[in-house]
Amino acid sequence: MPPIVPFTGSEMEPGEHHQSTTTKNMSPSFKFRITLISAFLLFAHLSIGQSLLAPVRVADLNPNGASSPSNLTVGGTNKDHLFYVCDNGVPGGSARRVWIYDLAASTGIQTMLREGPESMRILSSAGDRFFYSYSSSGYSSQAEVKWHGINGTVAGNIFAGQFRAPIIGVTIGTNLITSGNFPQGSPSAGIEPCAIDPIARTSTLLRNIAPGSTSSEITGFTLHNNKAYFAATNTASGRELYTTDGTPAGTLMLKDIIAGATGSEPADMRSAGGRLYFSALSVIGNREPWTCNGTTAGTVKLKEINPSTTVGSDPKEFTAMGTKVFFSANDGTNGRELWVTDGTANGTVMVKDIITGSSGSNPHDLVVFNKKLWFVASDALGRMRSLYATDGTSGGTVKMLSLPANSDGEHLNVCNGKLFYVSRDATSSKMWCTDGTAKGTKQVQPAISPNINPIGTGPMVVMGNWLYFNGNFDGTGAELWKVQ
Repeated sequence: MPPIVPFTGSEMEPGEHHQSTTTKNMSPSFKFRITLISAFLLFAHLSIGQSLLAPVRVADLNPNGASSPSNLTVGGTNKDHLFYVCDNGVPGGSARRVWIYDLAASTGIQTMLREGPESMRILSSAGDRFFYSYSSSGYSSQAEVKWHGINGTVAGNIFAGQFRAPIIGVTIGTNLITSGNFPQGSPSAGIEPCAIDPIARTSTLLRNIAPGSTSSEITGFTLHNNKAYFAATNTASGRELYTTDGTPAGTLMLKDIIAGATGSEPADMRSAGGRLYFSALSVIGNREPWTCNGTTAGTVKLKEINPSTTVGSDPKEFTAMGTKVFFSANDGTNGRELWVTDGTANGTVMVKDIITGSSGSNPHDLVVFNKKLWFVASDALGRMRSLYATDGTSGGTVKMLSLPANSDGEHLNVCNGKLFYVSRDATSSKMWCTDGTAKGTKQVQPAISPNINPIGTGPMVVMGNWLYFNGNFDGTGAELWKVQ
């Protein structure tokens, strides 16, 4: 249970209260009664944390070790299939396999779909298909991109084309947008954006961004308004923002933010509040928030948050709540704090200076829960990390729960009307769920044989009313677990 944090009158934050009467002139017997009452209340508070929320192991796919599930991806027409990659420990063949877990299956049995000789990665899902890739002998070899049918499709389809180890992808309609080495043979176009049509069984080079065989180093595929946005590099323009609608004609540089070969290096792309938000450089070192409405003219710097021309605010984690978009940034005076924007420069302001001075509270893991934005930040005393919630105003930004001493929070996920999070220190990790109150906060672990470091570091996903994650509660190895 997150511990209660004692405050003196000088340490109070807005919204917290303390008694105006001191114990200086109290009688010894009255002081003793006060001490007993305080001890009882503290014990009662900590006792609440003894209640547990038991997770369920989906299956022990590797009885002799850890299957270490990764690439957890939710798909299917009804979002009721979970795809992931793991090792079931079967001798011979590949160590990595693609698996599917059907939420609607009465038996709950998982099915192995494909084993790959080396690296395997799930790229994306669309409707009744999901796409994955694998390499036969490392990056130097050609790697196939394949797909498999679900929701009643028995065999699935296999694409015969080959690409160099694609590791990212999104879907537009039924097509996969990814990066591949086109064409096969000579001359090669290098690794460039491409589209794969699983129905026509065709592949298309969308644009040779870096002419010749040089690769354009694509990163950050992000869907927004049925288009994919990404960063790519060539020698003439440097690294800039590109977009595609899945056709060669609709694949283009959106804006050359820094003219010439330097490049603005777009990053942290998020579709939020009806616009695309990202960070970019306008001059070297000056990374600030940008916003885009899908046009060149509408791709603009949101605000110069840090007035320095050589040091930017480095915005991160753009997250929408209602008509506002929240993010963290460092204005050079108050340190990294929580900011909010309505999409205009004048409407882009710091929500609250949680820790006064230049150190900042370093908010992260932003998520919307119970009509408020929740996040992890250092408390106003700067002595521990805590869960905060905000309605978007300074007065409405309050500390809700303190994390265990010397730990940080991560993996904030909303599932089944609860907020789940992980507290992790140098030696252990623990999962918690909360309804937003200390009394309604429970630790997620089985009642018997808990493991000291049960939560993996990979991302968690929500499917139906369950949260799925990589866990090792019984000490027998990391497997797929779920909780609700």
